[in-house]
Amino acid sequence: MKSPLVQQPDFGERLRKLRKQRSLSQRDLAGERITPSYISLLESGRRVPTLDVLLQLSSVLEVSLETLTGSPVDFPELSSRDTPVTASATAGDSTAVLHGSAADALLLADGSEDLPPDVLRERLEALYQELLASPPSWALFQVAFRLAQLLAALGDAQGRFDVLSTVAGLLTEGDSPGIRLRILTDLAAAARDAGNMSAARAAVADGRAMIETSGARHSIDHVRLVSVELSVRCEGDEQLSDLTPLADELLEAARHIDSPSVLGRAHWSVGTMLTRYNRAEEAVTHLLAARDMLSNGNLPIREWLHFCTALASLLIDLGVEDETARRHLNAALAITEASGWPPTPALLRAQARHLVATGAAAEAEELCRRTLTKDPSIRGRDRAQFCATWARALAALDRPAEAVEQMREAALLFEEAGHLRLAVECWRWLDRMRP
Repeated sequence: MKSPLVQQPDFGERLRKLRKQRSLSQRDLAGERITPSYISLLESGRRVPTLDVLLQLSSVLEVSLETLTGSPVDFPELSSRDTPVTASATAGDSTAVLHGSAADALLLADGSEDLPPDVLRERLEALYQELLASPPSWALFQVAFRLAQLLAALGDAQGRFDVLSTVAGLLTEGDSPGIRLRILTDLAAAARDAGNMSAARAAVADGRAMIETSGARHSIDHVRLVSVELSVRCEGDEQLSDLTPLADELLEAARHIDSPSVLGRAHWSVGTMLTRYNRAEEAVTHLLAARDMLSNGNLPIREWLHFCTALASLLIDLGVEDETARRHLNAALAITEASGWPPTPALLRAQARHLVATGAAAEAEELCRRTLTKDPSIRGRDRAQFCATWARALAALDRPAEAVEQMREAALLFEEAGHLRLAVECWRWLDRMRP
């Protein structure tokens, strides 16, 4: 894939001006996929960005590619077999004219981030379907990534998986390694969250092959893929000793990148893995390190919400750091209420687990029953985890028959989704419940 033409040093000067207008540091602009030193090279005119980088920069700066590059942009073809979406298409073809500035006008200039999530989802899904009707284009990938991020924030794991698996099927060997690797990594994570562990493992394997052949070792793409791989493999029946080298690889790769948020996420992943193996002391060390690295404005608000939810849930599962768990759970609830976003299944489940842990089993039972009755779209691993929490609440209320019923459903759902370790935990719990 070829990048849109940019002229240096004009591009670097324009990039610096746009960054400073938004009061962003080079680290802020770099995010997780670019290093601050590379931003410095771009601004000084010593590097010419690839299209992957231009897309990332335009997203962070919330400007069109035309504004960023200073010239009209024709989206290049995805491979020699594809027809590009261009700015020169006829005005009557609404899909064809959706090049950089048009896409940004629809998704950014109208203040879409302030729209209610259901309205934003409706707009993105309509745009995504419209673009799918035309040959693959960069506009399609922009919208697909944006929609997948929103679906993840809303807790729609299956919807996110469907979007990413569709766009992954449009890629060819001639396409950008960076885009292909990003899609494979996101697809693996989406498949894991949707309970499709075979698809998750397949996407990880494909991504691994690309890491080895594309020179991406110790890059952000390497870190992201290994993080997902670690989470996928610890859901199976592997021993901790099998995964320790992978955790070491993740932390080593993250340390090569000058970004607290990247290293913080790596500690988060390792802490989550150790929680699965009940290594409480080591898990807490990594989780609190992640908190310290991620709590200084290094995450967008939606991702900080996700982290607070996950940290609270993991600490509750470990039965340690009760005050830290409560504080982060309350922070997640406050963010959700202030933003107007609907609470995700993960947040509701963490709330229920906390209620059980603090002796409010009746409230936890009511929350689980109401949530699963009200939202039948909760399925797979999410539903299994709710059923397991519901079972614990029922057991605390001395309703053993109902508790056994819910935990058995959780075990079967975990097995069906390929989460073998979680299934085994449920069956062991059932064994302990027997007279």
